[in-house]
Amino acid sequence: MPLLSVKDLTMRFGGLTAVKDVDIDVEAGQIVSVIGPNGAGKTTVFNAITGIYEPTSGTIEFAGRELVRPLNLRVIASCAAIGILTGTMLMLAASNIDQLWKAAVKRPMVIAYDTKEPLTTGQMLRGAREYLAGDLALNRLRSGRWTIISADGSITLGTEKNYELALARRDLVRRAIDDLDSLQVVQADKLELQLATGETIYSAENEAQIDFFRKQLSDIAARATAASFWQIGAMFLGTILGAAGTYVVWNRSRRVPEVISHGGIARTFQNIRLFPHMTVLENVLIGMDRKFSSNVLAMMLQLPFTRQAQKNLCGQATELLKLLDIDSHRDDLAKNLPYGKQRRLEIARALATEPKLLLLDEPAAGMNPSESDDLMQMIRKIRDRGVTIVLIEHHMKLVMDISDRIHVLEYGQKIAEGTPKEVRENPRVIEAYLGKDEVS
Repeated sequence: MPLLSVKDLTMRFGGLTAVKDVDIDVEAGQIVSVIGPNGAGKTTVFNAITGIYEPTSGTIEFAGRELVRPLNLRVIASCAAIGILTGTMLMLAASNIDQLWKAAVKRPMVIAYDTKEPLTTGQMLRGAREYLAGDLALNRLRSGRWTIISADGSITLGTEKNYELALARRDLVRRAIDDLDSLQVVQADKLELQLATGETIYSAENEAQIDFFRKQLSDIAARATAASFWQIGAMFLGTILGAAGTYVVWNRSRRVPEVISHGGIARTFQNIRLFPHMTVLENVLIGMDRKFSSNVLAMMLQLPFTRQAQKNLCGQATELLKLLDIDSHRDDLAKNLPYGKQRRLEIARALATEPKLLLLDEPAAGMNPSESDDLMQMIRKIRDRGVTIVLIEHHMKLVMDISDRIHVLEYGQKIAEGTPKEVRENPRVIEAYLGKDEVS
């Protein structure tokens, strides 16, 4: 099984196809080169492998699996939580905020004041829930009397002289609304509307008043049903949109450079990307960030175990600088290094992540022949440490001398693959890229 397997990789940018159906297999322990003219799509392939670009189509597997964030219970729980939060916000947005404020804050405060009891969060949440469900509410008048009103305050169903009586009457009216068909009119001193249990909920002088009261009860029941429908609908829609949106955003970041780096792939870039105002050693230590303690307090206090860990990491960074033969510059600013040594520093920083696969994008660019020869020896040393290497390079002598296999791209498509000898003798490569004079 190859360490890196790129199958049918295609990258499109709008109407431009930069890479089309490219296959690249890299065995562990190999040095593989990807060559081709400028604009052939080499760096685009690297960008797709390292998560900078999301492939339009095709697969990229490393050590037999795709390097993506795992879909686990934590991710599902996060999507669900954000979905519920979004649903709740949409449900509230679909409500009358002024009436909701009265139900959740003002009326509970008045009740707490009247009953001489402390206002609790539970009371406020209960008031909000009752309003959203279209339930009946209690409202205190300036006279000190209490009225039973509809959730939106537009219908008044009775008045009592104190809170306790109003609370009891509200319970009666609730039962009446829940069982409208069982209500009966009884002739006493006045016409009385009674529950099936014989409890009177309303007295009137004539049938018109009874009918009007019945209609009010029916209206409240209908409003409660409609309110529940809209609230549940808004909650459901918001939950689905919130959860789905969160998943889409998460899914787009499943294959990002951070995940690729954690999986064991590191790279350098065509243009040097060092931190110029940091020292050589500090640049390498940045590549070891995952090894540093994430305990901010311990780092601030410089506890003994923290200092020891930093000392160990500095030792490891120094060993990498020795491998790249730039340890004598460890305390110099990166910007003061010669160009060739800046290239080496970038490779050292990539190695600090302890990759299994190292991608080098034109590492010999700007180097003289002597520096290129040194680079070739250095790449072999890195391979001998167990790191598989894939490089993009225009320096043909370096490519032919160091590569185990070579892949040739032209206009985004692979036109040849093989050993240096096979590629050197391939007529299509000679015609499309190398040129007869250079090969001879």
